[in-house]
Amino acid sequence: MAAPTHFSHNWNHSSAGQFTPSPFSVPSHQSRSPIQFQYPTTTTSGIQFPSAPVKWLVLSGVHSRTYIIINNDATQEHEIVKSVKIWSNGSWVVRIFRNTLNLQHMFPVTLPHSRMALDLLEYVDRLRLCIGNSNPDTITMVKNRPKPLPNAYIEERIILEDELGEFRTETIRHSSCTIVITDKGFRCKPCSDHKSYLGKLVTRAQQNQVDVESRTRSDSKVPLGTLPYAELLIRARQLSKSVKTLRQKSNRLLASRLQHEVKNGICMEETDVSNGLVEMVNKELKDSSSPVHKHFPPDSFGRLFWEQQEKALQIADPRGHRWHPMVIKWALNLRLSSSKAYNVIRDSGVLKLPNNTTLKSFIHWKEHTSGFSVESLQQLLHSFKFHERHENQKHVIIVHDEMKVKADLVYSKSTGQLVGFKDLGDFNNTLNDFEAELQKETDPEKQLAHYVLVFQVRALFWNFNFPLAQFPTTTTKGCEIFDLFWRAVEILELAGLKVMGVTCDGAATNRKFLDLHGKSSSGQPIYKAPNPFAPKDQPREIFLFNDPPHLIKCVRNALASKKRMLWNNGNILWKLVEDLYYSDVEQGGLYLNKKLTYEHICLTSYSKMKVGLAAEVISTSVAKALSMFHGSASGPTVEFIETFDKFFDCLNVRSQSESVTKKKDSVVPYESGTDWRLKWLLEDFISYLDKWEEAVAKRGGTYTKTQRNKMLIPAETTVALRRTAKAFVYMTTYLLKQPGVNFVLSEKMNQDKLESLFGNVRQMKGGHEAPSISQLNVTMDTLRMKTNQDLRVLRGNSYDKRAVETLQVDDTPLIRKRQKRSMAPSTITTLQTTVTTIPTSVTTLVPTTVTTLPTTVITSSSTDTTPK
Repeated sequence: MAAPTHFSHNWNHSSAGQFTPSPFSVPSHQSRSPIQFQYPTTTTSGIQFPSAPVKWLVLSGVHSRTYIIINNDATQEHEIVKSVKIWSNGSWVVRIFRNTLNLQHMFPVTLPHSRMALDLLEYVDRLRLCIGNSNPDTITMVKNRPKPLPNAYIEERIILEDELGEFRTETIRHSSCTIVITDKGFRCKPCSDHKSYLGKLVTRAQQNQVDVESRTRSDSKVPLGTLPYAELLIRARQLSKSVKTLRQKSNRLLASRLQHEVKNGICMEETDVSNGLVEMVNKELKDSSSPVHKHFPPDSFGRLFWEQQEKALQIADPRGHRWHPMVIKWALNLRLSSSKAYNVIRDSGVLKLPNNTTLKSFIHWKEHTSGFSVESLQQLLHSFKFHERHENQKHVIIVHDEMKVKADLVYSKSTGQLVGFKDLGDFNNTLNDFEAELQKETDPEKQLAHYVLVFQVRALFWNFNFPLAQFPTTTTKGCEIFDLFWRAVEILELAGLKVMGVTCDGAATNRKFLDLHGKSSSGQPIYKAPNPFAPKDQPREIFLFNDPPHLIKCVRNALASKKRMLWNNGNILWKLVEDLYYSDVEQGGLYLNKKLTYEHICLTSYSKMKVGLAAEVISTSVAKALSMFHGSASGPTVEFIETFDKFFDCLNVRSQSESVTKKKDSVVPYESGTDWRLKWLLEDFISYLDKWEEAVAKRGGTYTKTQRNKMLIPAETTVALRRTAKAFVYMTTYLLKQPGVNFVLSEKMNQDKLESLFGNVRQMKGGHEAPSISQLNVTMDTLRMKTNQDLRVLRGNSYDKRAVETLQVDDTPLIRKRQKRSMAPSTITTLQTTVTTIPTSVTTLVPTTVTTLPTTVITSSSTDTTPK
């Protein structure tokens, strides 16, 4: 027999039925041989301890003896399954997996003799134990749950055999588990019932995993804004893998195509695609039934383009061809959008296009500088065709706004200056330098420009838009805009144009600029100012506008703001619009309003800037859907949306045919000073704002001034709405009295064309989101030269999404860079004779090299290199 092994143990006694963990465990042996114990059979006092039955091991103490059954799995460490501890006074305790088992209903608290102790051991030996739910997948699912199970727990550090005969080290037990089972099966009643619940959880988790996989696939249609952060990361990885796979597939297809071309002797570069083009173009132009004659009228740009192609194909030397100004403009649009694409088209030979050198002479038609310039004004009058216009067509407005640029310095070879510093004109620059010198008592430092302030001229009665000037700046003050604006008015009035108004957005500097024109006596915002540069016999006023599309965005943002609780004799709630959208999504059938999308409801910092989204929310169709869906509870909200929708329609009349398409009488052109919309804007709309403020002021309750202000739209927006409504009513009334004015389009007073100009600037030369000042100067000069022939930008912060208008043929020649011309030989001879006959007193002051011109000058000038 092996030497006896003694174990020290410390059982924590507890009352029956309490689960008390115990640190007692049997250590494993390297030889894995059976464990043998040596113990006495009797005690000096009390009951006689019984001999250990089969499978039981005994641990002896001073006044007690512990009988244990360990696990039968030789691959695991020995773990106690059952234990019975008997003291010499006859008291006892039974534990199953460290849990105390109450058997006092079957055995007395104190065992009278060893026979009953033996019966207790035999009874415990026959007990069948609940295995709980030890499925590994179920346990993994429970561990991965964000919250623990409310009525169960995981029991670890145990060894048990499940119904499949496999040993498990952990299991899930119900809180009411009896540990011991008396019925057939492997589990107690609570754990057996809990097994079906766990099965449902596993199935649900697996289904959720499938849903996650479907939402995070690269081809998933689920909007990114609805995915949580963890799923967004998975979606990004899947998209990255998809892009990599597609790139590899594209490379393989390209390699396969090249191999096919090499094998069959095909060479794209050596194919003369221009062969046969002359005959084809001639045939199309001469055949009256050809698509060219069918789709392009004689005076259209399409017909002109193909006629120019015919002439270019027939000329052997391209230097002898003179391109039409319209083709030059079209080529500039294409080249400035993508120079590589232009070169590919031109080099392919499919189309004949002007040379890059020719286009550069039109791009650099003047020195690229900022501020007001004589060349820009001359180009404005040249494009405006001033002498061909009627008096009513000379009415214009000025639109100004700022655009973000990249802070950068560029050395200009032509001017010898660094371009990129803040420059608001000599007067403002001097004032800023003087102010900085007073504050710092040192020489002022020049600041790099981060923004550019652009002034645009827009005709009211025909399609003409011209960027008058741009000024690099950092943070423009209202007084600086005031000075530059009135300088622009002076320039345009002296040139013969009639400035009727100015439009800007609601930025703080622009509000200060408008307030500098004075305050009205009634406390209402000022909406007009006298024009000191108008003829004295024809006095005029300049009307002050806030951009209507910006105002409709401010109104929508106030409605959707969580910091405001709009109230006008009832709550005006954004949640009603949200409920309408989510109800349509859940039904998935017929929609009450098909315009609303996820982007309309879940606003971001980017979507808040889109005018189209705001206009589609503040619309009559949404108001009708709200009234139908929510009933009378949505009354104040419906009135709010309908009022501002009508306001936006009145100030966004775009064409004479728009009212027929939309079937709305509020978008008909203004033809009379007694139009009902003018009265509605001046009386009903302003009265709605006044009554709203009055209702909030009289609302009962202990509200602070800040809380009452949050029941209204922002005060700045209210002031801008009143100013714009009055300015438009009085300016329209004045214009309709002028000779030759038949109608007025209110869309001419907004900033859409200036926003489109900013889009063109960003789009050109590779789509720079923030071009530098040097790049912007070049682009703006090019746009001035092209005037109204710009390619329309259909994306951006502009509500103008219409198709590109048909380009009208304009034969007006374009201004190009003046090339240096060499002197004729006769002129050089005359100059040489003049220099040689200078008096002696004068020649003594002039270097001798000047008296005779170099021979190389005469030789190089003998050939006339004047470009055609």
